[in-house]
Amino acid sequence: MRRFAILIGFVFFALANIGQADARQLSVDAFARDPAISSPVISPSGTHIAFIANPDGTPRIVVGEISSGELISADISEIRPEAVRWAGDRYVLLSASVSRGSRRVHGNLDIHRTVSMDIENNLESRQLLANLGSRSARVGGGRVIGITPDDRVIMMRETALVSADPSNGHGRNYAVGIDTAVGWYLDEDSNPFARLEYSNLHDQQRIVFTGNGDRVEAVEIRNATQPHFWGLGQLPDGRFAILEYAQFSNASRNVVRAVNPETGEREDVIYSHPQFDVAGASLDPYDNQIVAIHYTGENFTHPVWLDEDLGAVHASLMSRLPEGTPPLQLLNWDEARRLFVVAFAFEDAPSAYFLYNTEDGSLTNLGARFPELEGTTLPRRRLISYAAVDGTNIPAYLTLPDTQGPHPLVVLPHGGPAARDQGGYDSLAHFLGHRGYAVLQPNFRGSAGYGHAWETAGFGQWGTGVMQTDVNDGVTALINAGLVDPNRVCIGGFSYGGYSALAGAAYTPDLYRCAFGVAGLYDIPEMLEWTQDRFGEFSWLLDYWALAVTGDEGSRRREMDRVSPRHAAEHITARILLIHGRDDTVVPVEQSRMMRAALRRNGQEPAYLELPSADHWLSRAENRIRIYQEIDAFLAENIGN
Repeated sequence: MRRFAILIGFVFFALANIGQADARQLSVDAFARDPAISSPVISPSGTHIAFIANPDGTPRIVVGEISSGELISADISEIRPEAVRWAGDRYVLLSASVSRGSRRVHGNLDIHRTVSMDIENNLESRQLLANLGSRSARVGGGRVIGITPDDRVIMMRETALVSADPSNGHGRNYAVGIDTAVGWYLDEDSNPFARLEYSNLHDQQRIVFTGNGDRVEAVEIRNATQPHFWGLGQLPDGRFAILEYAQFSNASRNVVRAVNPETGEREDVIYSHPQFDVAGASLDPYDNQIVAIHYTGENFTHPVWLDEDLGAVHASLMSRLPEGTPPLQLLNWDEARRLFVVAFAFEDAPSAYFLYNTEDGSLTNLGARFPELEGTTLPRRRLISYAAVDGTNIPAYLTLPDTQGPHPLVVLPHGGPAARDQGGYDSLAHFLGHRGYAVLQPNFRGSAGYGHAWETAGFGQWGTGVMQTDVNDGVTALINAGLVDPNRVCIGGFSYGGYSALAGAAYTPDLYRCAFGVAGLYDIPEMLEWTQDRFGEFSWLLDYWALAVTGDEGSRRREMDRVSPRHAAEHITARILLIHGRDDTVVPVEQSRMMRAALRRNGQEPAYLELPSADHWLSRAENRIRIYQEIDAFLAENIGN
């Protein structure tokens, strides 16, 4: 084990030399680059470990034999890696995506593929399902959902299930699909167990259990203008678990409920948290059964173990840590549950991966994820709360630099908006804190995770309602506390965060000196027209976004125009930076182009950057680095010291 750790260290030798750099000399690259190690996964027998490495800025898949320390690797720089998994002990599966133009819709689509890599032939690779034609790599397809006992790879292809031979990539049909199928779930032997269906045309949702040769329809919901639940997988007792959304189950929060596959009846609630929504579940990769349910609490994500053995491993490790340590995560394990990949989170440093051996209790560090940050002390990103103007307490994260205040402030509303920030390392917040800025990240009303009432309090509250005033009230609270300089406040964000930034500049122009938006949406009706073009006029997304923006499922174009920053550009006096990628398949680049044109018509020339190969998620390090550089220079010019 020690030899393996040492040899992994050689992979990162070039970066390790600058790992002890003084904190004042850290570059943008130290924060924005790809992690030096990510997605570590143990082989079923526990003899090997596979991971994605970036020793020199070039992504590589690396496989190491744990006993000998021997490493092999392959260049994967031409794709966007998404997940790593094993098919038996011989083949590493790499799921990835590329952005491609489509004749079916306007703009690009994310095309998903999976390749198998043979560790006995120097990671020779084969694309799975290539023999089935282009449909094998359509949107939503190409992802692995299970491995059979004889190591065949089960994947969803359009609405059906197919199995692939990892040795040659050839695929064949595994289960017949139906037009309304949106998800498949496997039993402990990787046989088709359940199919989740949703019809946009008929507003219907249901589960169909397909095991044992019988067909049992369950949880059929009519007039479902939006999905009411999502499938999680098979429970240890053989029942099926669904995540019920609070707004459709007469509950205050999302809950996990069991469904009987023999009768189709909804049965007892397996888990609900009194304060926070359930976030999801973890499955055992060897039998496809749910081992843990997760919720994100005030600060970090916590597991609720259904598998007692895994719960005992987790508890044993936590007992060795100081009180108050963030909960660690058991990411994956070998089939015998002897070796585990464990992730630790920190408030002032990037998370770290360790290999845990249950036989001798050893923890082996798998290598620094961001070697340039090793040996430095970053500002703590602390959980706080402040009072909104109506007295509501708003949870938030505050990163304060170690310098004397009052500080220049950068407000970073999160994307979504039905998402949330949580504790731990945040590359942009820690980078800006390191640069000397205070950073505020509010979980305003409309954020997800805090229950139905909190999320729906944001419906109809875009732009000038509480979703925006909660953000503004955080600025006021920090000014009143003497922590920040009221004349040096900038707001910025990604996706919805970019919308919030430009809305802040448009509707409260006296509060912000500058604003930046990355991949933001600025004209809501145009965004909905684009969504309809891509997903069809009956897509539930149209009703959802109309409800979220205006509080009504009707289109209400006038109200959407009123809260679109593009149509309020004449009120913007702050300096503006707009950044967008042409490969964005979530928010089209035209949104930023329209916002720039509106600002120009009103006499302002915004700073503007289009990146040809950037997607919505900023998957490529070179794009992320460039964006951080632009933000760094923009802030220095407008609110810097």
